[in-house]
Amino acid sequence: MKVILDIDGVLADTHLELLKRYNNEYRTNLTKSDLLHWDLTKVQKKGTDMIKHFHTPGFFANLPVYEGAKQGVAALASIRCVELFIASASTTVGFSEKEQWAKQNFPEIPRDNIIFAVRKDLLAGDIMVDDALHNIASSICTSTIIFNQPWNSNANLLRTNLFRANSWNDVVRIIYCLLQNRKVG
Repeated sequence: MKVILDIDGVLADTHLELLKRYNNEYRTNLTKSDLLHWDLTKVQKKGTDMIKHFHTPGFFANLPVYEGAKQGVAALASIRCVELFIASASTTVGFSEKEQWAKQNFPEIPRDNIIFAVRKDLLAGDIMVDDALHNIASSICTSTIIFNQPWNSNANLLRTNLFRANSWNDVVRIIYCLLQNRKVG
C-alpha cells in the first residue's frame, strides 16, 4: 500500500513557524485559528507580506515536527505492506531544506520516496494525507485523508473514501482500518 504524506501542515507544523516570524515582524498576534483560508494573502493584514517567509533561506530548515508525526510515521513504516512517500510543493529555496528536514526527521522514508510536486493530482497511490482541499479534491489516490486545519475545517468535500484526521493518532488508526478492510475484501 503506497501512502503519500504532505510535509506542510501534516508532517511539519509549518504555519506555527510562519506565524512566529510574521507576528514578530509586524507586531501582530495572529494564531493558527485565524488562518481560515488556504490563500494566506486573504489572511494577512493590509500592507504586510506573510508569503515572503516561504522564500527566505532557512525557513524550512528547522520546522517543528507536527505532534505525533514521528511516532505515526514510525508505526506505519513498521508495517511490511506499507510504503511511505513524502510529496510536497515548494519554493525554489525550500527544495533542499525540505529534503534535509525530511531525511533528518523521518529517516525511515527513503530519499527516493521524497517527491516535490505542485500537481499532486498526478500522484498515484493508495492513500494521500494532505491538508490542502485542492489536493484532496483532485487526488487520484484510492483513499484520501484530510489532515484537519483551520483552513479546511469547514469544507464539505463530496468524495468517496475521504476521511478526516484531527491528529496523527487518527491518521494511523484510519490507515490500519483501510489495511484491515483491504485484507478482508
